[in-house]
Amino acid sequence: MVPEIQALDVAAWGKESAASEEMIESRIKLNPFGNYVAVEKGTNRIVGSVFSLITDDKPIKTWLESTGNGTCKDVFNPFGEVMFGVNLAVLPDRQGMQAGFSLFTRAVSLVWIFGIKYGRMGARMPEFHKWSGLFAAEDYAHLYISDDEIFFVKNQEIRGTDFDPIKALRDQNSQEKLSPSEWPIGPRRSLRQMKPLDGELAFFCSCVVRDRPVEIAGFLPDYFPSDTESEGHAVLLEWRNPDFD
Repeated sequence: MVPEIQALDVAAWGKESAASEEMIESRIKLNPFGNYVAVEKGTNRIVGSVFSLITDDKPIKTWLESTGNGTCKDVFNPFGEVMFGVNLAVLPDRQGMQAGFSLFTRAVSLVWIFGIKYGRMGARMPEFHKWSGLFAAEDYAHLYISDDEIFFVKNQEIRGTDFDPIKALRDQNSQEKLSPSEWPIGPRRSLRQMKPLDGELAFFCSCVVRDRPVEIAGFLPDYFPSDTESEGHAVLLEWRNPDFD
């Protein structure tokens, strides 16, 4: 099974970014109950995988540091307060077919099943490179969209302004970066009526377990230095176990 999972990782992330067989074996050995694969009916082909580890509640800097260089060694603590997402991968020809969402939801559910306080992961924001001429990376991480309107959501404040995203994208090379934190506070509305502007972040934040959604909890500069689409940055996602409220 490990060679097939490794081949899946290569297909999803490319040879340079994929986990080695040694990394995968180490993850399974250290945390055998925190990992799943999606198997296609009829072909029995592995089309997706998700890996996680239990660790301490501590500052998150880079993916390599947080995951023990992808092996989970030196960072795994079975008594830790955080279930940390190591990797989610789906074959390119099976993306958009619910395999990734099912795997991610199952992984988040483990946080509650194991009685862990937090579920966290660093998530790419692969559409940022399209907007980097308009917004700083940290501001972009807090942009949401609702009914074609863009809002800035941070510290429980929702800010908005008259903003045409299509026109702004077209004209961004001639503009200075915008400061959405200075937009006026907008009308009251539920965050559940919105979704993150970045499609990948919207995918993760659509996951709801025990009536609690995955939420954007912060910004991780230089978390994925080799990720050119995200310009090296990531967003901290968090699911808080309601049993600890």
